[in-house]
Amino acid sequence: MKCAFRGNPLPEIFWFKNEAPIEQVKGKIDIRELPSANGRMTSRLRINQLDTHDTGYYKCEARSAAQSLETIGILKVLAGTHIFSISQNF
Repeated sequence: MKCAFRGNPLPEIFWFKNEAPIEQVKGKIDIRELPSANGRMTSRLRINQLDTHDTGYYKCEARSAAQSLETIGILKVLAGTHIFSISQNF
């Protein structure tokens, strides 16, 4: 999953699953922030070896002193497959 935000200064980006903060887990969960030009920040959440326990509501939230923005995605993992949909809230 990816999300991108813009700001000056660049916002801090946080990931949540079912409203609980997500932390990196070596070999399972990888979170990377990729700064780019034009004051834009992209963050990527990668979940390796998906299983049904990974099903949930995922949120990427960008926070700065001025505002907070979020993008929400729903991940549903069925036995042996996965379905992903995303919606955005501003």
